[in-house]
Amino acid sequence: MTYFSFFIAAAIVLGLLPPSGAFAQTWPTKTITIVAPAPPGGATDLMARILADRLTPKLGQAVVVENREAAGGIIGTQYAAHQPADGYTLLVVSAAFATVPALQKVAYDPIADFEPISLVSSTPLALAVNAGLPLKSVTDLPAYAKSTKIFYGAPGEGSTPNFAMIMLKNKLGFDAQFVSYRGSLPVAVAVAQNEIAMGVVPVLTALPLVQSGGERVIGTFDPTRSTVMPDVPAVPELVPGVEAEGWLGAFAPKNTPRPVIDRLNAAIVEIVHDPHVIESKLRPSGFESRGSTPDELRDKLAREVGKYHELAKLANIKQQ
Repeated sequence: MTYFSFFIAAAIVLGLLPPSGAFAQTWPTKTITIVAPAPPGGATDLMARILADRLTPKLGQAVVVENREAAGGIIGTQYAAHQPADGYTLLVVSAAFATVPALQKVAYDPIADFEPISLVSSTPLALAVNAGLPLKSVTDLPAYAKSTKIFYGAPGEGSTPNFAMIMLKNKLGFDAQFVSYRGSLPVAVAVAQNEIAMGVVPVLTALPLVQSGGERVIGTFDPTRSTVMPDVPAVPELVPGVEAEGWLGAFAPKNTPRPVIDRLNAAIVEIVHDPHVIESKLRPSGFESRGSTPDELRDKLAREVGKYHELAKLANIKQQ
């Protein structure tokens, strides 16, 4: 428990502050900050700004975005974890929230130090291959790997796209060498230029290069098919158990009052399910609308943290 949280709890017991329910009735009374531990213009930043713009009128107070992108998002996430649990600091994070602790020692626990609010959206991940290769399905990969050495790309060793490929390799029993790139677009371009055979990138990153004939997508890693590429099979259809979702979620510091969490959850779910928001903001940016209860997000996070720790061990990726 942080010092601030201890102070709040003690003050409520002593009658110096109202209980959380009464606090939630008056909250918010000042500006709310959404911490985006990512650079401006990226998916995390974009989603944080979509939420901020629409939470402002719903909550009756300004909601602003603060980018803290240093150290791959670790610094921003750590900062949010140590803010007062008063509902005035929120955090929007990507699936790296679950993967990074498997690779690096961080000064926060994604499960113990945060209150889940809602799953917000997902960004379907695609397995893109060079168009000149004789690969039409993910099930072609084991035979192809026996005839040639495969190199694949992803934006960083600890990225969800790399873990998606690790799962696929282990499940199908083929070998492929990882090449790290600084971002998804360089991966997609490298595939189209045949610098590497394949890469795992967001569907919308691959789409222009598919349309120009440089690459094809042979599978997406979401549980269901992408609305952007509905004719492309979801990998779990062909290889059950291989599933990786490039999700975004909203969190608050641990011990943020539950009535505040519930109010934020209701507002965020309403935003991401708004047909106008979906058609004008989410789909054009490559996002699939999600939304969840706080408990559903907590369960999802716990599953993924455990899964990626196991995958890191399996791939012999050492925690730094």
